[in-house]
Amino acid sequence: MRAEEAAAPAAPPTAVTAGGLSFQVLQECEDPEYCFRFSLTPPAGKAEPYVAKLLFGYQDEKNYYSLALGREAALLTCRSQGVSSKLASWSGPTLRAEGATPLILRREASMLYLVADGRRVLGVLDSTFQAGKVTLQVTTPPAQVSEPQYQPTAEIAFGDDFMRTADQQELGEWTKVRGEWGFHSVRETNKSADFKLSVNPFSLGGKSTDWAMVTAGNWFWDDYEYSASLKSDGAHAGIAFGCVGADAFYLVRLDLRDPKLGAREIQLVRLHGEDRQVLASGYVNAAAGQWFRLGVATRGSCVKVLLD
Repeated sequence: MRAEEAAAPAAPPTAVTAGGLSFQVLQECEDPEYCFRFSLTPPAGKAEPYVAKLLFGYQDEKNYYSLALGREAALLTCRSQGVSSKLASWSGPTLRAEGATPLILRREASMLYLVADGRRVLGVLDSTFQAGKVTLQVTTPPAQVSEPQYQPTAEIAFGDDFMRTADQQELGEWTKVRGEWGFHSVRETNKSADFKLSVNPFSLGGKSTDWAMVTAGNWFWDDYEYSASLKSDGAHAGIAFGCVGADAFYLVRLDLRDPKLGAREIQLVRLHGEDRQVLASGYVNAAAGQWFRLGVATRGSCVKVLLD
């Protein structure tokens, strides 16, 4: 008898076909829940506006999701057993006219999301396909894909009690966006203070001539609940979330400029570059120098603000 070497596993395909068109495989997504991030640059030298066509959750030529992305529109369809159906569409800025547009595809157990240039443009409830290939239509000249990142996702927990010594001032998990930040304890103002009897014995504080902010987390965090205790010595204070850049995030802001307890405005604000939009507002009893528990819960395009 003659022993034979085991055959090497076949290399994954670098291209697939659908509807008579060829598609380059960007990523084989083996997990049921994931985020895939990449940047897309339109083909050079094309006179007409570029429309990118991507397939994801690709199983075969008859089963996949399809995304068509233009400068001012996006369309998501599902093709199952050879039959296509529209899932969602978007009218508004999507692909940049020039340069690379950062894109994120997010597949959850029951939700699909597309984030284009820091803005969530599509979100739909559908669980037809989970794992599968992510592909981009082959064009001549070709579009350019850069900085691809694939991240399986699952539920996580994050917390910080801010308990540090006076010498431990490295921010660690936190990243400074603006202002000066440091860790504090109640014994800075009362050396005999009992940590066990203090409401918030340790804290992370920031100061600035205009505004200050720190962030924690990763680019693939989404649909989460977050809360923090906060107080201010005489300025607006709040929590930022959904941060995709130093000038692109949501903000829950509470007016804590007045030391007297009274009706103070609370706002939910969306910031994107120079654009600042108040999405919701109201009034709560609040004052400077007091602790408040402020929180947010996000799910898709819905945001819930929680106070105490």
